[in-house]
Amino acid sequence: MENGEDVNASSWKEFIVTKLQHNQHRYQFLVNIISLQQKVCKERDELRDKCHDLTIINRMQQEEIPKGGRQRSSTVAFSRRNSESTGNLMYEKKYKESERKLLELEENHQNLKEKLLHMYQERDELNSSERKALSEAKEANAKVAQLEETLKQYATEIEVLKGIIQEQKKDIELQKMQFHAVNEEMTAINLQFLSAVEKKNMLTKQNEEMLETILRSKEELAILHNEKVIDAQKAREDKIRRDLSEATGRMPDVTSVMKRSNVYKSYIPSKAVHTMDAHPSGGRVVAFDVGGSKFATGGVDHTIKLWSPNGHSIDSLNGHTATITSLDFSNGEDMLLSTSNDKSINLWDLNTKKSKFCFTSHTDKVYSARFLSNAKLVSASQDRSIVVWNAVRGASERTFLQNSTCFDIVALEGTRFISCHYDKHIREWDTRQKGSKPARELKTNHSQVIAHIVPSPDRRSILTCSKDNTLELIDLGMLSTETIFSDESMSIGHQACRPSFSTNGYNFVVGGSDGALRIWDVNSTKIVKTLSRACHDSAVTSTAWMGSQIVSTGLDGKVIVWEDEN
Repeated sequence: MENGEDVNASSWKEFIVTKLQHNQHRYQFLVNIISLQQKVCKERDELRDKCHDLTIINRMQQEEIPKGGRQRSSTVAFSRRNSESTGNLMYEKKYKESERKLLELEENHQNLKEKLLHMYQERDELNSSERKALSEAKEANAKVAQLEETLKQYATEIEVLKGIIQEQKKDIELQKMQFHAVNEEMTAINLQFLSAVEKKNMLTKQNEEMLETILRSKEELAILHNEKVIDAQKAREDKIRRDLSEATGRMPDVTSVMKRSNVYKSYIPSKAVHTMDAHPSGGRVVAFDVGGSKFATGGVDHTIKLWSPNGHSIDSLNGHTATITSLDFSNGEDMLLSTSNDKSINLWDLNTKKSKFCFTSHTDKVYSARFLSNAKLVSASQDRSIVVWNAVRGASERTFLQNSTCFDIVALEGTRFISCHYDKHIREWDTRQKGSKPARELKTNHSQVIAHIVPSPDRRSILTCSKDNTLELIDLGMLSTETIFSDESMSIGHQACRPSFSTNGYNFVVGGSDGALRIWDVNSTKIVKTLSRACHDSAVTSTAWMGSQIVSTGLDGKVIVWEDEN
C-alpha cells in the first residue's frame, strides 16, 4: 500500500517537472522572437532615418542651383547634371530598396505581433494550468500525508487484530476438541435413545394389540349380553301378552292406555309457578341433585346459586372469575362440581359452602365436568384434553388428548363415560384402558357441532343436542342412532340449550332461541306441549326435569320453575 502511494507521488512530481521544462523551452523561443522583433524595428528605424536624410539632401541640392546658372559653361553644367542625375538615381534606388525592406519589416513586425499575442495567450493558459497543477499537487500532498497517517493507524489495528485472531484460533481449536467430545457423547446417547424408542414402540404395539383384543372381547361379550337381555325381555313380553290375552282375550295397546290416563299427563309440567331474577348478566346452566331436594344455577355473573324446589334461595357459592359452564351433584348430594371459562374446576363442599379443591391444570375454557364416582371425576376443555381427576387427593390421574374439542360429558357406571365433540362424533371411554384412543366412537347425523349430551334415566341411551336444530337419541348398547328429532317450529339457536329427560324417560324438554320450552314424546317423536306463556325473554340455555317440575334458565337471567296445572 505504501509503495504504491510512493510510486504515484513520484510519477505526478516528475510530470510537473517535465511540464515546467517544456514551458521553459517555449518561453526561450518567445525571448528569441522578441529579440528578433527588436532588431527588425531598429533596422527599420535606421532605414527610415536614411531615407529622410536623402530626401532632405535632394531637396537642398535642387534649391542651391542658381537661376543664372545657364551662363556657366556648358561643359561644367553637363558634367554637373550627369553627376547629379547619377547620384539621384542611386539615392532613389536605395530609397526604394529601403521602402521595400521597410514594408517587409512592417509585415514581419505585424506577424510577430500576432505570434506574440498568441504566445501571450498560451502563456496565460500555461500559467493557469501551472497554478491549477500546483494547487492539485498541494492537495495531493495533503491527501498523501493523510493516507500515510491512516495507513499507520490501519497497520496498528491490523497488528492488534492479528493478536485477537490468534487468540480466537486457539479458542476455536479448544472448542472443536470439546465439540468433538460432546458429539461422541451425543452419538452414544442417540444410539441408546433409538434403542429405547424401538423397545417403547414394540411395547406400545403389543399393548395396543392386547387392548384391541380385550376391547373386541368386551364388545363381543356386550353383544352377547345384549342379545340375551333382548331375548329375555322378548320372552317376558311374550309371557305378559299371553297372560293378558288369556285374561282379556285380546292384547291391549299400552301406549294408548298411558296417553289416555291422567297419571301420564301429570308428569308434564305446563305452568310457570316461580320466576326468579337470578343472574342479571344471563343464566347458563341448571342442575337438580339426585333426590330433587334442591337445584343449582350458574350464570355469566360468575356465581352459583342454590335453590329449593319452591324457588327460595338457599345460598350462593363464589369462587370463579368467569362464566359458569356446567354443574353436577354427587350421588351423596353433599358435593357440587362446577366448571368455568376461567379454566378452573371447583369441587364444593355443600356442608361448609366452601371449595374443597380447585383444579387448574387445563389451559383454556373448561366446558364440562362430571362425577364418575364420589372419588373420581372427569372434565373436558377447549384445550382439547379430557382429564380424569382423583377427587380425594385433588390431583389428575389421566389425560386423553384429542384432535377435536369436547363440549360435554355423560358419566356412565363405574369407569365409563361418553363425550361429544366439535367434529360431530360421540366417543366412549374407559379410564382403565391404555392409550389415548376411545373404546368406541360414532359419527352422528348432525351437520354442526354437538353442544350437549344427556343420559336417559336408565342410562341405556343418550340424547345429543346440536346447533343444527336437531336432537338424536343414541342406543349405547349398539352405539347407533335410534331416532332423530326435528321440527320446523323449533330453533335451538347458537346457544344450543341443554335438554333433560323426564323421570320416567318417556319425554324430554329442550329450550329454544325464542324463549319457549318444547316437550317431546320419545316414542312418537312429536312435540306434545310448548311452554310459551310467561316464558323467557330470550334464548333458553339449560333445563332440568325432576318429578313433576322443570327448571329452566336463559340469557335473560331468569330462572323459571314449571309445574303441572293439576
